[in-house]
Amino acid sequence: MDMSTAPGALIITVLRLLHIVAGLVWVGAAIVMSCYIEPALERAGGDGSPFLRARYIGPVLG
Repeated sequence: MDMSTAPGALIITVLRLLHIVAGLVWVGAAIVMSCYIEPALERAGGDGSPFLRARYIGPVLG
């Protein structure tokens, strides 16, 4: 059966696109984590809490 003429072809296409976008977001998050967050945590020393506090808690509660 040819999926291009099936009634669910639009649903399959949308699900494929969502899957691709989710994969790109996942890869992007991994790159940001390995290239930005982890080196900053290492430079902050200890457990990295000063960096995390300044980056995430400061703007919210600041």
